[in-house]
Amino acid sequence: MSNLTFSAFQLIIGEKVPNIIDFTEYKEEQYDTKDNIYRITTQKIDNTYYWIYMEYGGELPYGEKVYDKEKSEILNNPRTKSQAELNKQLFCLYDFKQHTFYISDGRKKGFLEEYFKQKLSKDIVIKRFFKSPQEFIEYIKTIESISFTSKKNLFSLNNDMFSDPKDIFGLGQPENFKMDIVYNERKVTENFKTKFFDLLSKKDNSEIQSLVCIGKDDNKMEAIFDISSFTQTVPLSLKKDDLGRYEQSVVQQNLLNILNGVPNV
Repeated sequence: MSNLTFSAFQLIIGEKVPNIIDFTEYKEEQYDTKDNIYRITTQKIDNTYYWIYMEYGGELPYGEKVYDKEKSEILNNPRTKSQAELNKQLFCLYDFKQHTFYISDGRKKGFLEEYFKQKLSKDIVIKRFFKSPQEFIEYIKTIESISFTSKKNLFSLNNDMFSDPKDIFGLGQPENFKMDIVYNERKVTENFKTKFFDLLSKKDNSEIQSLVCIGKDDNKMEAIFDISSFTQTVPLSLKKDDLGRYEQSVVQQNLLNILNGVPNV
């Protein structure tokens, strides 16, 4: 088994979080840079995820000799200097519900920014999530939206927050409760900051399970705070094939299973 670890990033396209209509599916595309040639396939999954798989490699460096392990011989390299072995892999997945971009190799962030910029003809920013709520609040000037979920448990039973909507159908408190609030660039106030940190404290008490807040800075650039993504990484323990590569369908399914809380077999 080998470890393949995905890191979580924010993806901002044209100063906004992406929409699935921003992306296009294609079975195979070639994309060239100064150092590498990329073979790229993409896929939209359940209108919730956008999957990107890249095989890539470069013509250089080039060795004139190769070692044949079976023959225990050094031979002339059968590959020419104009040929490139696409023996490296990059896996990416964008989650439209959580506004999270998962990348299997964070060192490729700069390349992905340039790739999307050329493909979409828009400014692209890929950055890590804010390290703390305080850092986020100090950065943003306006609020776009807030969403959070609450799950019925011993801690939330006595929580009077949104008590009326919780029993809107007269069936008692639901097992799960989600709220999406849209503000469309309301200015951040001191009162909002107090309420925001109060809501965060409910996560510590298990009264809420998730919290995502989207705001904008002075330049109208969107920024995302996700309470679950401070140091979010998703490690996968997978077996490579006989060529020392990961099977992309296996990587995709294992990653989706973890994101959806489904145990891998």
